[in-house]
Amino acid sequence: MALAQKYLDKRDYLRATIYAQEGFISRGLERNRDEVDDYASRDEFKRNISESAFHELRKLRNAMAHGLKNARSKEGKTLKDEMMLATTIEQCIGKLKKSV
Repeated sequence: MALAQKYLDKRDYLRATIYAQEGFISRGLERNRDEVDDYASRDEFKRNISESAFHELRKLRNAMAHGLKNARSKEGKTLKDEMMLATTIEQCIGKLKKSV
């Protein structure tokens, strides 16, 4: 999560979303006393995440990495406005920090 905030501060939004998601998974696994470096455990944990902020970051990450099919989507509107993008990512990181 610290790396997510660091990259957000540097305006590297793609890395900020990636590290926020990975940090959330790692914290959840640590809390459950599972092996953080075990890919099967990470995949299992990720499949069971219900936190909306995690899924919002996933959608933004996919849109930044792969492009958009619909520029009028919520993600498309967010990506068009850098301030909105930064604020959205920051809010999601805050929610993820509180939920783990």
